Amino acid sequence: MNSLCGCRVTGVLQLVGVAATRRSLSQATFRANYASLVNHAKSIQSRQLLIQRNRVPRTFQQTSRYKQITRHLSSVENPQGGGDGTMTATAPEPETLGTKIAKFVGRFSGINSRSSVLWRSAMTMYRSCIEEVNYDDFYEACSMPDTFQSWFMINQLHIWMCLVRLKAEGKDGQFMYRKLVEIMWQDVEARMKKIGEIDSTTARESLRELVQEFYGLIFAYDEGLLSHDRVLAAALWRNMFYDKRQTDASQLANLVKYVRRQVQHLDNLDPEELLTTGKVPWLPFRTAKEQPPFLYQSYHAN
Repeated sequence: MNSLCGCRVTGVLQLVGVAATRRSLSQATFRANYASLVNHAKSIQSRQLLIQRNRVPRTFQQTSRYKQITRHLSSVENPQGGGDGTMTATAPEPETLGTKIAKFVGRFSGINSRSSVLWRSAMTMYRSCIEEVNYDDFYEACSMPDTFQSWFMINQLHIWMCLVRLKAEGKDGQFMYRKLVEIMWQDVEARMKKIGEIDSTTARESLRELVQEFYGLIFAYDEGLLSHDRVLAAALWRNMFYDKRQTDASQLANLVKYVRRQVQHLDNLDPEELLTTGKVPWLPFRTAKEQPPFLYQSYHAN
């Protein structure tokens, strides 16, 4: 009888212990989830702070006549480029027997490996952002001065649109995404050195700030692209119009439409051709017929 009671007591204690263990585990899980939510909230808050202050360092804001200094400069490797680091366009040559043999050898030497092809495509894509875009249209439409800051903002806008497109291409897109960003920062650093108006320490600090602000800019543009036009307009106004209180609503509306139209255009490009060539045929900023500004239209969420 005593042994039976002892077994029951032991069983009850075991159940109590299991229940206590479950409660402690659930509390630990709750604390972990709560900590995760807090960290996530802090991350969002820090990103929002980056969005609010995503400005190019003041060091470059007054660097005038920028496009005349380094408009075509790039640190990207270019076997056919000039000796001064500039990029030169060359007409495609007809494929000869030697070219075919070189391609055949390239398959086995790694020159034409998938990663090498994607790297070259990323280089071509970056060149399209700095050579195939008419920067003067943006200087005029956004009333931007010809400075490093203006060039940086226009360039980042088009780099971001390319990154949006690459996100849809799986592992190859991720690889090309990373290479495009690496090439971009190489070029930005080379342009900063080319200006020659700041010392190396200031340049490094400014570059570090640019990196932080770039990711804040991406977050702001992504949020605008995935939500309402007014959200996208706010992000463009902060960056492309420098928070100007007297901003022409029609100019801002045209820039929003340009981004929407360009993203749709990039989305329609053939995926394999984009990954293997990197060529981006940018649409012109100005269209034959401009629609009424979106700010005066009513929109309803789906």
